[in-house]
Amino acid sequence: TLVFIPPHSFQTSFLSLNSQRFLDTTNKMGREDKTSWKAGYFVKLIQLLDEYPKCFIVGADNVGSKQLQQIRRSLRDHGAVLMGKNTMIRKAIRGHLESNPALERLLPHIKGNVG
Repeated sequence: TLVFIPPHSFQTSFLSLNSQRFLDTTNKMGREDKTSWKAGYFVKLIQLLDEYPKCFIVGADNVGSKQLQQIRRSLRDHGAVLMGKNTMIRKAIRGHLESNPALERLLPHIKGNVG
């Protein structure tokens, strides 16, 4: 899980990915194909990396869906929680290292059940 912190506040300012600007505005049923879903995920992650100067990685072992739902609710309108495959997160960060080399310090920590 990656949690992004906005530049204007460090304490409890977060932006939820459930906000309207991140929701798909098309009204199609079902899931889009895998390549377009992955491309959208990479765009979302890069956008969050550009938008927020700070993020932290949180372990998600033994965290139930109800607890995760409560966490997302409490962070709504204040931050972003992004879950994803570790390989996709690493690939997006490696592709973004040119514009932000400091992200390389995150790579060793993206392992196990963290996102």
